[in-house]
Amino acid sequence: MQRNWSLIRDILEALEEKSIDDVLRPKEINGYSEEEVSYHLLLLHEARLIVAKCQEQRPGQKVFCLGLRITWEGYELLEAMRSKRLWNRLKERLSQAGIQVSLTAIKAIISEVTKEILT
Repeated sequence: MQRNWSLIRDILEALEEKSIDDVLRPKEINGYSEEEVSYHLLLLHEARLIVAKCQEQRPGQKVFCLGLRITWEGYELLEAMRSKRLWNRLKERLSQAGIQVSLTAIKAIISEVTKEILT
């Protein structure tokens, strides 16, 4: 399964809307399977962008995750991805490149696109 930056953005936005004592369940993200959302919750947790509680259903089976909260770094990324104009330009760049990019590359592209928009 590949990283899906649109799903990542959707997860961050959904977690931001949650109260401090509520959790994000995979079925709450529309348009994606629970397995795909759980996997991305795990990826975001491993990248320290969110705090999630994850467990395997049974050893060697699918992982199931609940999103608990966004971290400081997660908020930083969400703020950069929040602007629809910036987000659309970013997706355009990613589509033109036709490759999967890292979080570091996403941050660099966001910075570059932000500068273009401001000038």
